[in-house]
Amino acid sequence: GVSRGTKPAQLEEPKPSAQKPDIAEIEKRAETLDNQKRYSEARPLFDEACNAGNGEACGWLANMHYAGSGVAKDDSRAAAIYSKACDAGSPKGCTNLGTMYSEGNGVIKDQSRAAGLYSKACRADLAQACFFLGELYHLGLGVTANHAQATTLWSKACDGESADGCFFLGISYRNGDGVGKDLDKARELLKKACTMGSQEGCVELKKMQ
Repeated sequence: GVSRGTKPAQLEEPKPSAQKPDIAEIEKRAETLDNQKRYSEARPLFDEACNAGNGEACGWLANMHYAGSGVAKDDSRAAAIYSKACDAGSPKGCTNLGTMYSEGNGVIKDQSRAAGLYSKACRADLAQACFFLGELYHLGLGVTANHAQATTLWSKACDGESADGCFFLGISYRNGDGVGKDLDKARELLKKACTMGSQEGCVELKKMQ
């Protein structure tokens, strides 16, 4: 109640650790509601969990603002909450914010900022982030162009089950771009991409048969 702030500080200290599972539970409950499209019920729960430092909750809340699910679509608000998610340790939050910087969506376009955010998420083993960072190295956007570095990142993305990572790595082996030309390796990677649902992977694989 109201008297909470007047308690001696040391009595408050054990509380946060005891609260943690609660916040995680609130976040999970909100996810369930969100998946059922019950956005008006989900949002205050995501809000609460996000304010308590739950990165996942911040990410979901940002998604709502980005997609306009149960709230007005607001890219700059989404970007601000993705930033909070990223700071709270959510690799997806970092990646989504990176994409917004890469596209100039809700924030001023800044490829080097995007690269930094993708890099942070890739270090946390988010395959999609490694793929995007590889693209920036391949194109020389926000970082110095480095095709060998791009293929290293795409390899990591492919290992993490990114169909795009496998596809672009396969094309790199086919063309000898950033790696030595190796048609067998290219076929193997394109086949993997195709199996994982990459239409382009299936098309390019057929051309190589």
